[in-house]
Amino acid sequence: MTPLTAAVLAAVGDADLGKASAVNDATARVGGVVVIALVPALIGATCGRSISQALTHGYQPAMLILAGLCIAGALVTGLFVSDSRPAAPASSPRIHSCPLPTPEKS
Repeated sequence: MTPLTAAVLAAVGDADLGKASAVNDATARVGGVVVIALVPALIGATCGRSISQALTHGYQPAMLILAGLCIAGALVTGLFVSDSRPAAPASSPRIHSCPLPTPEKS
């Protein structure tokens, strides 16, 4: 989640950071809610006569479908999410003009 948030916030100007952060957060939360709602629906899709039958026969297909959705999401991300900006130069440590105390040599 952190790399995605960093990429989203790096892609917008300073004036839009609050809006971008809010949209990113809302999207992540809605996606989580949808997946949490989708799992029981997929498990129950086998129309088992009881909860134990639905779990026994529906768990593996539900997890395979969710794995496929994860792979599809990774493919979409790999194809469409990019940062074409040049890399920032490596920064050197800041040198302050104020003198720092040094240990006395005897």
